Amino acid sequence: MRTDQLKMKNVPFWIDSAPIQKFPKLQRNINVDVVVVGAGVTGITTAHLLKTVGLRVALIERERVASIDTGHTTAHLTYVTDVELQKLARNFGKDHAQAAWDAGAAAVDEIERIVREQEIECEFRRVLGYLHVRIGGSSKKEVSSLRKEADLASKLGFDAAYVNSIPYFSVPGVRFANQAKFHPRKYLRALVEKIPGDGSHVFEKSAATEFDAKKHRVKVNRNWIGFDRVVLATNNPLIGFGERRRRHTFANKTLTVYELRPRGSSSIQHSAGSTFLGYAGAVRLSTTRSTSRL
Repeated sequence: MRTDQLKMKNVPFWIDSAPIQKFPKLQRNINVDVVVVGAGVTGITTAHLLKTVGLRVALIERERVASIDTGHTTAHLTYVTDVELQKLARNFGKDHAQAAWDAGAAAVDEIERIVREQEIECEFRRVLGYLHVRIGGSSKKEVSSLRKEADLASKLGFDAAYVNSIPYFSVPGVRFANQAKFHPRKYLRALVEKIPGDGSHVFEKSAATEFDAKKHRVKVNRNWIGFDRVVLATNNPLIGFGERRRRHTFANKTLTVYELRPRGSSSIQHSAGSTFLGYAGAVRLSTTRSTSRL
C-alpha cells in the first residue's frame, strides 16, 4: 500500500460539516464603536449582540472565523470550569465562585435564547454532564474530591449530585443537569453572516498587532481601526494596553473589555459588563479534565 493511501483526513467534523463563507482582509482604515478581537463562539456572539443594540462593530480574526478553538471542540456548553469549584471558593470566596458558574449558566441560557429566537438549526439540546474519575483506575482521594465538589455545587444552588456509577463508564462521578450541546459552526454561521453591513464588518486574516491607547485605535494589516471600546475574545490576548487594569478569565477563554474615557482623562477603564462576563463563562467547549455528556 502506498504511503499516500495511508493518510487520514484530519479536518474536524465541525469544520467539514458546516462551511462558512470567507470574509475579506482589512485593507483600509475604518472607524467603529467596538472592535472585537477573536471570531470564535465568544467573539461572534458578542459582536452579534453589540450590533443588535445598534453599535457599529468590527470583528477581526487572525485566521478563519470559527476555525481555531471553536472549530476543534467538544461542542459541549457547560458552566463547569477546569478549576474545581472548591478551589475557586478557597481562592476567591464562595460568592465569587458561585458568580463564575452563574455567569456560565446564564450564558448557556442566552445562547439557547438566540437559537430559539433566530430559529437556528444547530442541533442545540439540553443534556446531563458528568465529571468523573479517571477511566481504568482511580484513588479514594479522587472520589472524596468529587463528593465534596458535588456537595459544594449543590449548596451554592447548582443542580449537581454525586453518583456511584455514571452511565456507560460505570465509574464514580458528579452529575450536572442543564448542560447543553450543539453544532457550534452551524450556530456561528447563522450569526456571523448577518454582522457585516450598516457600518459593521467581519475581517479574516486580520490579526491585531498593535494598540494605540492615546488615539483609540488598533493596527491590523498595516491599517488602523479606530474605536471607543475593544473586546479581547481570544485565547491569545495581546499585551498592548499599558494601562490595562485587570482581566477576567473563565474556563479556557479570556475575555477582556475596555472602556476608553474621554480624551484628556485616564486612558482606559475596565468595564465588567455582565453580558460579556456571561459569555466568557459559557465558552467551555473543550476540556482537559475527565468529563462526559449524555
